[in-house]
Amino acid sequence: LHQSGTKAINPINYYNHALYLARKSGHDDFIVQVMGYIADHLLDKKDYNAVISNQLKAQRIINSKKNSPAFKHYWSVIFTLGTAYLHLRQEEKARFYFERALQLIRSPGKKPYLEYSIYHHLARYYYKEGRYDKMIKQLNHAEYFLKIWKGKEKLSDGDKYLADVYEMYYNAYKAINNLPKAIYYLEETQKQRAINIKNEMSLQYNELYAK
Repeated sequence: LHQSGTKAINPINYYNHALYLARKSGHDDFIVQVMGYIADHLLDKKDYNAVISNQLKAQRIINSKKNSPAFKHYWSVIFTLGTAYLHLRQEEKARFYFERALQLIRSPGKKPYLEYSIYHHLARYYYKEGRYDKMIKQLNHAEYFLKIWKGKEKLSDGDKYLADVYEMYYNAYKAINNLPKAIYYLEETQKQRAINIKNEMSLQYNELYAK
């Protein structure tokens, strides 16, 4: 963070000021968007109850008007609620909101990524809970939807996420002492990271030659 003197600047002050300006404008889509930024900040701070309070307010704003221009943010609000409930170990509520987010998202291109994100979140949750068989099942789904998203969008970001999925497989199989599969996914992780480095270097070379 930038610093003024010896005091670190608290980002929430900027977000609150942005929210004040958004409310002053009277545009619900701006208000809900800024509330989403605040929710992301609160997620980073692990203040999950505050995230839920924030996003339930955003949901009420969206629902307060018919054909609200803020509706485009609705799926994101609902997904964030699911994420917060999952961190609070309220799995049923989290799944409810995740399923609702999938129903609400309108962009066909974004849907596979959202599906990947949901299963990835659930896999991390089961890892923390020590429920490795369930974790592996979620990773199977996450990998499937990630490859669909990667194929449609043809983005190198898909490769970055795939390396993380392989590493999670490795951790799961290591935890249940399935050494052959643990070794296999360790090697897949390293291969995928090598692809990621190559993609990143290609991107940087293209940027240099474009100047």
